[in-house]
Amino acid sequence: MASSQPNKLERRDYLKFLGGTGVVGATSMLAGCTGGDGDTTTTETEGSGDDDTDTTTADESNASAGGEMVIGMQADRTDPLWPHWSSDATGAAFMRQMMNTLTYVNADGELEGDLAEGPPESDDAQTYTFKIREGVQFHEPYDREVTAEDVVKNWHAILDPSILAEKTEGSLYEDYPTAGRWPFPGLLWGEGIDSEERVYASGDYEVTFELAKPNAAFPALVSIGQCSIVPMEAYEENPDQIGAVDFGTYGTGAFMYDSGQAGDSYTLTRNPNYFKEGENGQLPYMDSVTFRIIPESSVRVTNLQTGDIDLAETIPSQNVEDIDNTDGLRAISKPGASHLEHYMNIRGFEPFRLYEEDYQPDAESPAYGTIDEDGKKMRKALRLATNHEQVIQTKFDGKASAKWAPVPPFDWSYQEDRITKYPYDPEQAQQYLSETGNEGFEFTAWATNQPRFVDTATIVQQTVSQAGMSMEVLPKEKSAVWGPVIGNWDTNGVSHDDTGYESHFEDIGSGLDPADYFAQVLGGNGINYCFFGHPESDDLIQRAQETTDQEERKELYGDALEIVTDMVPMNGICWPYVNQGVSESVQNYQVKRSSFRFDLDAVWME
Repeated sequence: MASSQPNKLERRDYLKFLGGTGVVGATSMLAGCTGGDGDTTTTETEGSGDDDTDTTTADESNASAGGEMVIGMQADRTDPLWPHWSSDATGAAFMRQMMNTLTYVNADGELEGDLAEGPPESDDAQTYTFKIREGVQFHEPYDREVTAEDVVKNWHAILDPSILAEKTEGSLYEDYPTAGRWPFPGLLWGEGIDSEERVYASGDYEVTFELAKPNAAFPALVSIGQCSIVPMEAYEENPDQIGAVDFGTYGTGAFMYDSGQAGDSYTLTRNPNYFKEGENGQLPYMDSVTFRIIPESSVRVTNLQTGDIDLAETIPSQNVEDIDNTDGLRAISKPGASHLEHYMNIRGFEPFRLYEEDYQPDAESPAYGTIDEDGKKMRKALRLATNHEQVIQTKFDGKASAKWAPVPPFDWSYQEDRITKYPYDPEQAQQYLSETGNEGFEFTAWATNQPRFVDTATIVQQTVSQAGMSMEVLPKEKSAVWGPVIGNWDTNGVSHDDTGYESHFEDIGSGLDPADYFAQVLGGNGINYCFFGHPESDDLIQRAQETTDQEERKELYGDALEIVTDMVPMNGICWPYVNQGVSESVQNYQVKRSSFRFDLDAVWME
């Protein structure tokens, strides 16, 4: 049977690849984990996201051509500007303007065709054939038509980096594991799977994917930016330069790379041969887009108010009302798809342990056993001792919702009546501590050294103290927080003896399909950073991934929600909003659930 797990060496290499970026894990790459100064995130919540607060749509028949848009970004890109290697949110924002994937998720969360004419249907959720649009041109100087062979060559390189490393003199494909392969273990790569046989041209403009097992979410998974289609000869001819700031990158998108300076700004110019049209002619409407790196949130807000930038990628929650009341400006606050988590070491740290048996390092599949009832009570105690609403009001100025389930309230698989919630109840938390003999319980929580995480951890520290818990907050660099979790990754957890890891605060992005969210609690899955596994919920989630009937999927996911929320695999904190500030001169701009997911081809400047 094909393995669905990346091996430990690959995991460590991947951590090295991520370095200090703002993104970790496949879900992060799929939808874009937020990071930086901790002012915003992306998420949605119950009763939020009013139509008049998340868009600047206008009558496109009045669209005017020309003009330049300047966007203030909170962080610089950290990876090469080559999609197969890039995993940071800022680089993804740039490359979305320059490149296209087979499908994409629009601002309404609907899946559409991009380079493909539309999302393909599949009777068995295992064989998918994409019809490639004819006449699409790569950027100059590779201005030739994109064919099925180009798509196949890209995907072979994504799934097996050694293919390119062996065929060129460059070493970058060896140095940078391809980020785009991580959503597809057990589907298109892994033990016993030949990636080249799984992806092939079935016509001049037709590409077929034969998955090793059914997956109903596959058409959405191929929309991640790391699976963009690029002219592979650009790498083959310039293996040691491609993606560098002073060299550039190439794709099929609305804008072409012009110039950049690390830590300062990056400018993209209009692609005159872009294949999409709008209501008022060929896209894009604007002549150029400049991304300016402005790490300090207060400076971004000031630059927006003075007109030095037209859009602030993120603004603090506390500034939303002020921006919205400023003449010529508008604040956009929209629920999104990332979630702020308090992870617990449920396999390696005894007080939180999932099963009575010791965790089994190096096991080829997730270990199950007898539920440790005391561990379950301790995890519930932490949930009940965490005042989620206080975090939301204090840190996010009310622009977030509590995270009670693996999926957010806006997702079609969310089912209120199937979820166990844990509202703040320090007395009940103390009761659980007493029942387990853990009065005066002490533990540590690592927090990525950014205001979002340290501030949140500090608030939680204060609220759990009311239940008799003592939580020490230890700020660390991002790679140091994730290092033990990913660097020592094993199907069945992380050793407390080896790492000292007990809990940590971080966020991660999701949002393409319910399968993306549920993968984080699927036993043995490579992005399951809480290392939760339960035979019944695992079976339900796997079955839901394999059927194309949405009602059947919803019922299966509902059954899984009952099990997972009762078991408390992690102390989910909240789903924060995407908060952005935009000039009223920017027309037809829509915010996506992930803050870096700009689509600027149909935007114009008035």
